[in-house]
Amino acid sequence: MADKQTVTIYNQNIATYKKMVNKLPDIKPLNAFIDALQAGAYVLDWGSGPGYLAAEMRARGLRPLCVDASREMVEAARNDYQLDAKQAEFSQLNESQIYDGIWANFSLLHVKRAAFLSHISAAATALVPSGVFYVSVKLGKGQGRDELGRFYSYFGQDELQEILVQSGFEIVDKFTGKSKGMAGKLEEWVGLLAELPTPQASTQI
Repeated sequence: MADKQTVTIYNQNIATYKKMVNKLPDIKPLNAFIDALQAGAYVLDWGSGPGYLAAEMRARGLRPLCVDASREMVEAARNDYQLDAKQAEFSQLNESQIYDGIWANFSLLHVKRAAFLSHISAAATALVPSGVFYVSVKLGKGQGRDELGRFYSYFGQDELQEILVQSGFEIVDKFTGKSKGMAGKLEEWVGLLAELPTPQASTQI
């Protein structure tokens, strides 16, 4: 279940959040994610926020679906960018092999640590064979609330990589950096680009 306090904070601060993300530079992980997919690929922007990155995906030939637990974020994606968007929690992802790619950019870090692995596994199930997955989190240990009251789970780079491998992914690339979020605090982060292995055709003798 989504953390209600975190969702409420995003709903109440939608204008501030949109101003913040509009100032963000182009990010290498987004370029790598788009480049790893074919034109026309159907992708899930999982925890999409107001849809600014999904709009870039669409401009570059992908077909994104925005999903976010925040009502205000979903409305922004629809109204500001005319994107296909729906309100849903992470736990509601139960499709099987329908997405070519899933983009989880600083979104799954709002999930409790105990549920994190199950969500990564759900993403693996929702992807087609050889599907592409990107996830980014803030570096650290444990879980707790930030200065604004939002809930966060923190992970180490090796820990995040092991979780993806457990769910059947192969790591393709790694990204690290430091950036300021809505709370204004400079924090280190890591992002992993991964793929599901391409199924091997059986050989008959």
